[in-house]
Amino acid sequence: MGIVIIQIVLGIFAFFLFFSGMFNGLTAYLVMVAVASLVVTLGLSYYAGRESTQMGVKAALAFAAPGLLFALLSIGDAFAYGNLYPLLFWSAAGLVAVLAGLVGVGIARKQNPALPKAG
Repeated sequence: MGIVIIQIVLGIFAFFLFFSGMFNGLTAYLVMVAVASLVVTLGLSYYAGRESTQMGVKAALAFAAPGLLFALLSIGDAFAYGNLYPLLFWSAAGLVAVLAGLVGVGIARKQNPALPKAG
């Protein structure tokens, strides 16, 4: 359970780094934060996935939760102003983070097929 809390805290931290880089127009900074975020979520989801598939999936979702929450909040921009770009950006960022985490879990499952299954 501790790994999920670590993933949530790191996800919030990466979210704020991403958000601050967006406002400053620092493209190289955004790319570095994105790559570091993907490596962190892949590694920590792999580590949690070695314990069980369910913990790995929870860890993958925990890291992406702040970005996906912001995607939900940006639905208001889409309806009120017709601006879909924030919704598309945060949805894509959250989905890529989830997919990176699920890849980490898949690698852990492939290396040790005797792991307990989710559910």
